[in-house]
Amino acid sequence: MVHPRFMPRSSLLAIGLATALGAQAGHITTVDCNIDAYNLTGHTANDFDILLGGVAPADIGKVFLRPETYFPQVEVTAQTYGALIHYSGREVPHGGAVHIGYEISPSGPVNTIDQYWSWNGTRLGGPAFHCAAPTIERRGDVTNTSGADVWIQRRVVARPAAVDLQADLVRLSAFWTGALVIDGNPIALPQGQTRSHLFDDIGHGSYTLMYDVCADALCQDIRQTVFSSAFVTPEPGAAWLALAGALAMLAVPGRRCRPR
Repeated sequence: MVHPRFMPRSSLLAIGLATALGAQAGHITTVDCNIDAYNLTGHTANDFDILLGGVAPADIGKVFLRPETYFPQVEVTAQTYGALIHYSGREVPHGGAVHIGYEISPSGPVNTIDQYWSWNGTRLGGPAFHCAAPTIERRGDVTNTSGADVWIQRRVVARPAAVDLQADLVRLSAFWTGALVIDGNPIALPQGQTRSHLFDDIGHGSYTLMYDVCADALCQDIRQTVFSSAFVTPEPGAAWLALAGALAMLAVPGRRCRPR
């Protein structure tokens, strides 16, 4: 092992930066979630509700809304355990689909307590797969709580830029087609099991997991598509920590040549 005093200062600088940056913590500043929700209730629906725990209406900065093709109305209200996003204003027959979603700035952990179709407020049932944004550890999980075995096919993107709720997190967007397909063929996900993906750590940036949920091994019968993304930002002062680490390495005296 080479002692630091005998290493070039350029090498010490690189080690200092890598050590300091590797040690920095981060937090999730925004979470984006979109869902292609298929109405498989056996009935026509005209509402869709998403109940989020751990957030207030003020935390929800955007909702996905395209009146010409999907639900034309949305209302966000405070609930005992969080916030309710209520979509309405369009009839969706059995087998039909809508694209819905939201962007939030969470102050802590967020979870989807419930999501379901309804007819004038009467609950009909709902898609089983909720958005679960990648965690601060840069891990994306898919858990099957549907009560039936399914197949999934996943795509991931990690990049410094933020995602756009309306433009990126939709099927066949440039973002979707350019994503890394990590399941060349659909993989089985039995009920109650979880599949995880650990992203390459790019530090500051967005980590996005998108996947189809299918009823068959060829994914010809798509039951749901989930788009979930988290934007991770270093903690304040992390850049100073990196600089301090580098300067500390530079402070180590270099080896002096002795005259022979």
